[in-house]
Amino acid sequence: MRILVVGASGFIGKHIVVRLRAAGHNVICAGRNPAWLARIFPGCDTAQVDLATDTVQAWIARLQGVDAVINAAGILRGDVETVQHRGTVRLFNACASANISCVLQISALGAGAEAAGPFLKTKGLADAYLIRLAQAPCRMVADCDAPRRRNRISGR
Repeated sequence: MRILVVGASGFIGKHIVVRLRAAGHNVICAGRNPAWLARIFPGCDTAQVDLATDTVQAWIARLQGVDAVINAAGILRGDVETVQHRGTVRLFNACASANISCVLQISALGAGAEAAGPFLKTKGLADAYLIRLAQAPCRMVADCDAPRRRNRISGR
């Protein structure tokens, strides 16, 4: 599979990239600094992305030829709402528009819309949005093992 890993240079993202590459997947390491990603993951395709500013249309263009997306991005300081909620929702909407049926959101224990802190609250809001999107008729299916010949929207 060709898998885009957003937040590839982060603590969890690095481990995900290593495991996916070891399993033989074609990984695109995505983050704000593709030069750094190329240094820490030699031979890996890279993409410059920014959840704070990238539009749905920019994401759709990047998702051409991608089979799955893993969002491992997260910030503790700064505009947490823009990055972890609104930016992530734009990414998920682009995945739906591009018929990416396998989308994995790396969340956090305790995440939820009612969580006290902004980190957990925004992770929870993004989690809930992805769940609603996956449940919408004719939008997305969460089947990462779906054969390529199957319809990427309906799963048939």
